[in-house]
Amino acid sequence: MKSNFSFLKAEWTSLAKDALQAEKYVFSDPKASAMYARNVLENLLRWLYETDSSLDLPKKEQPNINDLLHEYSFKNSYGIQFGKELHLIRKVGNTAAHTSSHIPITPEESLACVKYLFRFSLFIVRTFAEYPPEAQSFDESLIPTSSDSLLQKELEQLKAQVLAAAQELERSKIIQTEQEDELQQLREKQLKYEERRQHNGQVAAPQVLSEAQTRDLYINLLLKEAAWNPLAARTSEFAIHAVDDETGEIKLLKADYVLWGDDGKPLAVVEAKRTRVQVEKGRGQAIRYADALQKEYGQRPLIYYTNGFDTYFLDDLRYPPRKVYGFHKKEEMQRAIFRRTQQKSLHEIPVNQTIANRYYQKRAIKRVSERFEDENQRRALLVMATGTGKTRVSAAIVDVLSKANWAKRILFLADRNALVTQAKEDFNKNLPSLTSIDLTKDDDLGEARIVFSTYQTILNRIDTDYENGQRLYGIGHFDLVVIDEAHRSIYDKYGSLFEYFDALYLGLTATPKDETDRDTYAIFHCESSQPTDAYEYATAVADGFLVPIKKVELGLKFPTSGIRYAELTAEEKEEYERKFRDPLTGEIPDQVDGRAINSWLFNTDTVDKVWEALLTHGKYVEGGEKIGKTIVFARNHRHAEFLKERFDTRYPQFQKGSQPGQFAEVIDNYNSESENLIKNFKNKDRRPQIAISVDMLDTGIDVPEVVNLVFFKPVYSASKFWQMLGRGTRLCRDLYGPDDDKKDFYVFDVCQVFDFFDQNPEGIKPSRTVSLSEKLFTSRTELVYLLQQSRPTHEDATLAARVIDSYLHRQTSNLDPQRFEVQMHWRAVETFNQRDAWNGLREKDIREVTEHIAPLVHDQQSHELTKRFDLLMLSLQLATLRSDPTRLRYINRVQDIARDFVENKSNVPLVAAHLSSIKAVLQPEFWHEVSITSLEQIREEWRELMVLLGSEKQELVFTSFQDELMTDIEVKEFRGSYGNLESHYAKLRRIILENSDHLTIRKLHKGLPITQAELAELDRMLFEGAGFDSRTAFEKELGNQPLGLFVRSIVGLDRSAAKEAFSVFLQNGPLTSTQMNFINELIDLLTQQGSVHPRLLFEAPFTHYHQDGVQGVFQEKSSLLIEKLKRINEFSNVS
Repeated sequence: MKSNFSFLKAEWTSLAKDALQAEKYVFSDPKASAMYARNVLENLLRWLYETDSSLDLPKKEQPNINDLLHEYSFKNSYGIQFGKELHLIRKVGNTAAHTSSHIPITPEESLACVKYLFRFSLFIVRTFAEYPPEAQSFDESLIPTSSDSLLQKELEQLKAQVLAAAQELERSKIIQTEQEDELQQLREKQLKYEERRQHNGQVAAPQVLSEAQTRDLYINLLLKEAAWNPLAARTSEFAIHAVDDETGEIKLLKADYVLWGDDGKPLAVVEAKRTRVQVEKGRGQAIRYADALQKEYGQRPLIYYTNGFDTYFLDDLRYPPRKVYGFHKKEEMQRAIFRRTQQKSLHEIPVNQTIANRYYQKRAIKRVSERFEDENQRRALLVMATGTGKTRVSAAIVDVLSKANWAKRILFLADRNALVTQAKEDFNKNLPSLTSIDLTKDDDLGEARIVFSTYQTILNRIDTDYENGQRLYGIGHFDLVVIDEAHRSIYDKYGSLFEYFDALYLGLTATPKDETDRDTYAIFHCESSQPTDAYEYATAVADGFLVPIKKVELGLKFPTSGIRYAELTAEEKEEYERKFRDPLTGEIPDQVDGRAINSWLFNTDTVDKVWEALLTHGKYVEGGEKIGKTIVFARNHRHAEFLKERFDTRYPQFQKGSQPGQFAEVIDNYNSESENLIKNFKNKDRRPQIAISVDMLDTGIDVPEVVNLVFFKPVYSASKFWQMLGRGTRLCRDLYGPDDDKKDFYVFDVCQVFDFFDQNPEGIKPSRTVSLSEKLFTSRTELVYLLQQSRPTHEDATLAARVIDSYLHRQTSNLDPQRFEVQMHWRAVETFNQRDAWNGLREKDIREVTEHIAPLVHDQQSHELTKRFDLLMLSLQLATLRSDPTRLRYINRVQDIARDFVENKSNVPLVAAHLSSIKAVLQPEFWHEVSITSLEQIREEWRELMVLLGSEKQELVFTSFQDELMTDIEVKEFRGSYGNLESHYAKLRRIILENSDHLTIRKLHKGLPITQAELAELDRMLFEGAGFDSRTAFEKELGNQPLGLFVRSIVGLDRSAAKEAFSVFLQNGPLTSTQMNFINELIDLLTQQGSVHPRLLFEAPFTHYHQDGVQGVFQEKSSLLIEKLKRINEFSNVS
């Protein structure tokens, strides 16, 4: 029988058998065909790794097929041409073995796999065969149009083979062996096939699928990832009868795909346009399909329109079109349609005041609700000072959204494990009924309502977590994504997460609104300096919700001005000479810069003076017997260790006591016990009392007992500065004793951090973090562009082609098409996967490559110093082509490197081999007529030498020079860049509390009725006293609630009045202990808040007594209790 794979029969007989089976079952049993194709690929890869000496086996005990395809050496040799196609064979084959039968493999997919297998295997045979076959095209006519499908038993056996191979691909015994005779046989085999490769020459591999076929295949795979079956009945090319509204004419339309619900109604319609057609052109056609389907089935479907690269989603009953990166699953589509009618207004859901009861918290929740519902926006940004309850507010928003049927699954993201742990603990306390998991510790089985994760963890899980061949974390998996500490640096690093999930986004940040980066506002679709809501430090202090900062400036000489040799004593000069004399030249530097202090130079007296200042002037607890909880922000790990060493040496007496553990501890990433130490530090009765932190406690860790901070490192980021200050701003009741609360806290400033932010309130705004790999890719693209301009010489054209082939095209082709980040930029990746696209680059190509491809490139094989040298030489080449003055600076740096090699490393054999070119660059005449190609030769020759430069790290130096304080130690007020202006709320609160004996205020506190005249007089007093400009502003500050309720929210309800109100209820009969506790809990809330909405009686904390709240505890008496509560609330209004 003729076959497309006949060329395998001569030398690859075992592969030929399965390849023929794959071809045979393309149409009759696509699932079997896909599994056979995957088996052939696996065995061909095994053979190739044994045979091709250029391939290195992955450094894994049991590499699977995915590892083999991702191995760097394989991607370099074969991935450029075949990577995406081979991954498709793997993926479809695995899906065939894993996926349940309701989502079959299509004949189109099995045919694509067989064609891709044909293309790759023919290339291998023509490269390595002793008698290579002629080039040939794939002949579809050779595929049987009908054939018996595999019996179920045979299919299960084939599945088992694929699954076993997918889980474990054993290393070849020949490669693994240590026996010399077998190794010799292997070398001879590899040599034989290398000779054949050389003899057969370069082999072409023509494409086997058209652009349209590739597009349809990609769309089908995206549908399958979302658990849709493109072959299901009435799905593909579905006929729709549409009636023209004007003429009444019936037209027959054909939708590319219609996706159906279990009730037989259409959930979505998909319109697919040609790849080269702008995707927007499919919108009108898709809307016409949706109109017709709605008329026929009574339900308007969701709308997708795509060209294979870009996909847009439209639920035109709710939102404008938006770009998405795949399709929603059936359950997610059903939820979207359900919400059209069952979604409640967010304004109808009362804020759970046991979670968030402060006025600004309720205001923030209200404004987020307005943002999502009234403004129809999908992103909101809250600016809230650290310590004012960002996590509580986000929990309350989740509560509102879930009760209103706006959000079922929530993702909460933070940048460190400790912050994830803390956020989960806080949510569990406030929302115990919503199941949650910490993805950094546990697997998500799909049952959790709230998933807590770091950015990196969820990024990895999107690409690796699959269920029955479907991506677990599809685009619609979450309805709300909460971004903790949202700022541009997070977006720069994990920007794809801000786009991938089709969800509502809520950003939280403590950075003051005027210092929040403009790009952060853009990420959340806000105008610059106009967050959804803001509650900042100065206002919170004025309102009494945060404690003020007191700064203690420690102007130490050495960290500020450095160490000057001339200013040292004779004895200190001797030490200075011993430790800083250059061993080669004998020279002694005049001074050591202040930036070296605590970086690599550690001076004993500098540290001792800081400890002395803290223990002398810091805040103490327990009647002045123990220094209060303290965080010291150290510069690096060695600095932190040195701080602890000096503390333990100077103050061993603090270690005494009944508490276990060290009094002072280093908490950083080097300490495996950091998480436990943080837990202990957060406990006021446990050690450590002093936490020496390197980055881990800068943000997010809540310890209200902290009263001392020590800034022992420079800080230049405004967001980091305010986050660090936030470690001490929280209130702490009874800290110093009964009714003796925390009133402020001290910040010991060793590094003039406050002075810096006085001069630079916005700090130094960091530019986007760009990896070396990304910089190199961008620079090489610019180099090729410049070389191609005007009329390039033969030398320039040759160099441009070499850069394209060795780097740009190769690295683009090696991008893994399974990474969701690559899929999000697939149009650009697909374009520049074609070698011709790199010829004749234009400026718009540079922009596209820079924006879409360069950020995806990661070179993990080259040493960092090698990549830095590559970038230096590329910068020099670009400056030369542009006649840029920076060229001289780059030349000097290259000469510095050469000088170091000549003077210090010329005896190293690797350096000695290149001494001629190294010495040449030190000659001025070398640079007179140097060509771009000559510079490229230097880069290629020297790059392997760069690791030698990294062998000499800066040695740590410890000194004992006498430091000095340049100013007296005194405690000063810190007002920040906003001043301490009293907010309108603070003024209202002050007026109310100062006039607590006012008749109307006293009545409200006692729960007594008030008259219209009394309320009007109170209204006038507060409006005028607080200085409002308008009634609108006044009513907005009241939170649009009645004045009486607002006043009572501040003064509370008198406890005796609350008890009296329930006395009749209590006298109606004996109560159980549970009922008594329930009543007491309600009285406590009324005393604190002044009023309680009856609906809250069915929520936490009242559901702690019974899952049905008041109904479960009091049963038939519950209505009486609710009426009593309503009556209490009414007493705050006019009677």
